[in-house]
Amino acid sequence: MSGMSSLISAKNVSLLALVLQQAALVLMIRYSRAVGDNAYIISAAVVTAEVVKIVLNWSLELTVGEKRTTSVFSDLFSTESVKLVVPALLYVIQNNLLFVALGNLSVPIYQVTNQGKLLTTALFSRILLGREITYKQYFSLFVLAAGVAIVHLSSTEQKIPQGATEEQSQQNHLLGLAAVFFSCCTSGFAGVYFEKVLKSSPKISVYIRNCQLGVWSVLLGVVPILVWDLEVIQQQGWFTGYNAVVVGVIMCQAGTGLIVGLVMKYADTILKGFATSVAVVIATIMSIFIFDTTLDWQFGVGASMVIWAVQLYSSNKDFTIWFPGNVFRFFLSSKKIKRCSVLLIVWGIFASFYLQTNTRDIQQPEISNELLLGVESPLRQSGVLNMESQHMTIQNATLH
Repeated sequence: MSGMSSLISAKNVSLLALVLQQAALVLMIRYSRAVGDNAYIISAAVVTAEVVKIVLNWSLELTVGEKRTTSVFSDLFSTESVKLVVPALLYVIQNNLLFVALGNLSVPIYQVTNQGKLLTTALFSRILLGREITYKQYFSLFVLAAGVAIVHLSSTEQKIPQGATEEQSQQNHLLGLAAVFFSCCTSGFAGVYFEKVLKSSPKISVYIRNCQLGVWSVLLGVVPILVWDLEVIQQQGWFTGYNAVVVGVIMCQAGTGLIVGLVMKYADTILKGFATSVAVVIATIMSIFIFDTTLDWQFGVGASMVIWAVQLYSSNKDFTIWFPGNVFRFFLSSKKIKRCSVLLIVWGIFASFYLQTNTRDIQQPEISNELLLGVESPLRQSGVLNMESQHMTIQNATLH
């Protein structure tokens, strides 16, 4: 009984919630943008998620916290709340870019590329907080960048889902990559800025902070609606195109800040990075079955490098990168890295098996007689085949 109670702890539950939320969010957004009528308005969905986040965190503060309604309301519009205008604006931009990216990229490509936010976070931490970056972390950032580059050189493909419209099947890969790039930049800067505000401000519960972020996000999220989508909303309504998948997207998006806050409270950064890596693997495997995504060995190598780099950066075990023996000893000494290595081995076996089964029955395409006749007819009409026949006749006559 004690083993079961230790397994169902706040730490494990929060980590499991983070894995499921991260994997489910990208899969549902991709599905909502690639299949179906695709009629919902992105900016309205982002604002709706922020409203749900405010209601959720406010309810938790009144239930779990020690404050009453009037006290919570006064905290939402205090001077401390004004400091969150900048991260709220960046999070609104990031959430809108998330839909754009997953509308133009496959889930595996997005999941791996999005880990580039670790690089931007490290950069802004160095600039804004003056945080030192160790040799190990520099090395892990280099591995991360190399892994992302290898992934984008792979020939990962995704078949057009059944039921997708012609507009949905035409994806702009460059637009998707640009959306992920700017999303990583906004995520890195907003996260570091938010950390700086928390360290310089009095202690406030995570629920109040999420409510403050939500209020400013709603106010700022209304701006793109007024500029671009107001006419569409007036004609079709705020909830146009909503279905079960879109509602699931909104609920997952609303719970992001709460789940991350619980993970940081009951776990640590190392376990958070490990949970993120597991979510990448789960979402990639699920996309194979849901979207019929095909992967190659380059993607497996690049994704493994990215996952290992995330674990390496967040681990508190230091080592000297110039000596391979120290790297090897570090890899074997950390329990978290051992778990990650087992995960990567399972990932490699699965990828190899999948590639083998998908390339075993590849055959050369057969050219039908009708196709040959269709090609031969215009050539004969143009005189090309007649000239070749005359040339062959002259050669035969010369030989005889």
